[in-house]
Amino acid sequence: MESAGIKSLEFEYHNSYSKNSAYLLLHGIRGGIHEVYMQTLFAKLQSRDDTVLALNFPYMSRGEDRNGISTLDEEMYALQTAYDFLKSADKSPIHIIGKSFGGIVASHWLSQNRVVEDVDVSIMGYVPGEGNVLPDALRGKLRVVVQGEHDRYASPGQVRAELAAHQIEADVIEITNADHSYRDISSNNLAEYAYQDSAIDALLNKI
Repeated sequence: MESAGIKSLEFEYHNSYSKNSAYLLLHGIRGGIHEVYMQTLFAKLQSRDDTVLALNFPYMSRGEDRNGISTLDEEMYALQTAYDFLKSADKSPIHIIGKSFGGIVASHWLSQNRVVEDVDVSIMGYVPGEGNVLPDALRGKLRVVVQGEHDRYASPGQVRAELAAHQIEADVIEITNADHSYRDISSNNLAEYAYQDSAIDALLNKI
């Protein structure tokens, strides 16, 4: 079942007929739904027979980057469209998993949809600071953060401190030796995402 809205997006979808809940995957600022990280996460959720929807934000489908784009309007519209589609398929609750930029978008969407009760969020690579994740919007919604030990945006300890300052209770999982993209910082080959699978598994073991 596809609404006109969801047809306007590039997406992948697996529907479970045995579960009412659903996972909505929001990619990072680069790569989109076809990057290895997203494909691995999608496949692992599908193997559990979870309903899972992964979408490309519109700029990614157009082959553009986000340089010079100052608002999140398109991204929040895409998230709302995906949420509406899952609700039309009678899916609830809806678990959003945002990678870095996807987590930022999720927090901004929740800041404008505070009455939504059947959504929670997990973030892989939490990005604090002005214009990034809005922590107050995540109070009562955030479940898990998976953060590299050497994430350039914030260490796991800094994430825990920010969440505590905003009275947010969530698990913060530290991936040892990993950076923001779950690469091994001790390796000379930073093109290899050595800890991606373990980061994904750590998240899925919690949710």
